[in-house]
Amino acid sequence: MGEYPYINTVGRLREFVSKIPDWGVPESVTTKWLPTVGFGSTNHRPIIRILRFIGFIEGNRPTQRWLAYRDNSQSQRVMAECLWSGYSDLFKMYPDAQLRTDDELKNYFKGKTTAGDQVVSSTVNTFKALCSFADFSKVENTSDRASGGKPESSDTLANHNIQGVHNEPNIPLHIDVQIHISADTSNEQIDLIFSSMAKHLYNIRTLEKGIQDENQT
Repeated sequence: MGEYPYINTVGRLREFVSKIPDWGVPESVTTKWLPTVGFGSTNHRPIIRILRFIGFIEGNRPTQRWLAYRDNSQSQRVMAECLWSGYSDLFKMYPDAQLRTDDELKNYFKGKTTAGDQVVSSTVNTFKALCSFADFSKVENTSDRASGGKPESSDTLANHNIQGVHNEPNIPLHIDVQIHISADTSNEQIDLIFSSMAKHLYNIRTLEKGIQDENQT
């Protein structure tokens, strides 16, 4: 198949993925390494292309995704992110692709290849086998999910925010507030306006102090 990887021995793919958390991280994932972990058949070689497709390896070297997947507490989320990224076009068509029937998935993959039914069926089985290791509810970025893009985890977003704090200069924050209140506004409404302002200004001040503290560390 031109774009999407597949393997005929799907059971062995499941076995391979299930063992990743138990292995040490190899320096390189090659056809010479596969036999050392019990996958020496030529039928197992497509595993390498599948790993590359979902971002577990670049070239032949394990990536951060491989490392993150070894953590059982986040492995299902990591796999979901990898599938949304690798199968982005599929998830653009079906945001809930992991729940679609075999026939629906076959029809999609048939439109992407000139290969026969056996290859299409193996492609579907490969996708579903990988989905069995993913929990798509663990990633809350539904807008990225629907667009087929790679969602970022909350940890990744937090790291971006921290980097931004340290990279930005310590610029003083100055706010001017102007209030225009109609003459027929009641005292109760005025109290609500100022109460809401006090809450939001306090939050801004708290954020400013947090940024200053981060820049000083």
